[in-house]
Amino acid sequence: MQVNVSGRHANLSPEVKEYAVGKIEQLGKYFDRITNVDVIIDHENNNDLVEMVAHVGHTAPLVAKHSAEGLMLAMDAAFDKLERQILKLKDRLHSRRPHHGAAGPAQAEPQEDEENLFEGEAEFEKQL
Repeated sequence: MQVNVSGRHANLSPEVKEYAVGKIEQLGKYFDRITNVDVIIDHENNNDLVEMVAHVGHTAPLVAKHSAEGLMLAMDAAFDKLERQILKLKDRLHSRRPHHGAAGPAQAEPQEDEENLFEGEAEFEKQL
């Protein structure tokens, strides 16, 4: 998985980049089809905005954004949002897969023999 960390209107220290890469690499244990994740960090006024865009297989990219007063708070919250989206996608993909080896359609119960039907009719006529 490739991780790109960039800053808009902000200079990023190597520690921030390492923290972001470490958080994103944790997503690999949940889903192995993640090909690329872009982390964009923007500093506006007193808030830090973190946007994470994950490219997963042949689906639309997953996007998680969060703004907070602290960079680490914003990064953790955006990571949690992205993590939930990936788990939801994984669950949706696995629930659509056909189950191999599952029991086929239920078999019909064997029909009663004709003799049993006639015996039942005879008993019914006796009661009349």
